[in-house]
Amino acid sequence: MNILIVEDDILIAEHLKEIIEEEGADRVQIACSVFEAKELVRNDEIDLMLLDINMEEAESGIQLAQLINEQYQIPFLFVTAQSDKQIVGRAVSMNPVAFIVKPFSPVSVMASVNIARNLIGNDEIIVRDGYKEMLIRKSSILYGKASNNYI
Repeated sequence: MNILIVEDDILIAEHLKEIIEEEGADRVQIACSVFEAKELVRNDEIDLMLLDINMEEAESGIQLAQLINEQYQIPFLFVTAQSDKQIVGRAVSMNPVAFIVKPFSPVSVMASVNIARNLIGNDEIIVRDGYKEMLIRKSSILYGKASNNYI
């Protein structure tokens, strides 16, 4: 699973990355700005995004979530210390798969990420390559060929 963390505080981003990698995620990337996140989404196949609501720039995580919903349909969850009812209401209207509230614990991060995996897992299959397991989206498979026990 390719996970993108969009967080302008690099210490928080690195901490989230460490937690997720310890649980065996295939690839975890960090974008420290909305601009950088847009570039990564445009050029890479992202399976899940963790978005900070308040970014220290013109665009917020909510605006990025709106773009993701409209153009990419990538599942995301919000990571926030935000408690303003109006902002949280706008965030909820973007249909995130979960919320992680700062300060967070490793258990709450992994619970939220695993909930998201379960929700999007219906489009994935597990493929073994030797001793390594990979998740592949069913929708990305174009062709398959069987040879005895192998595909």
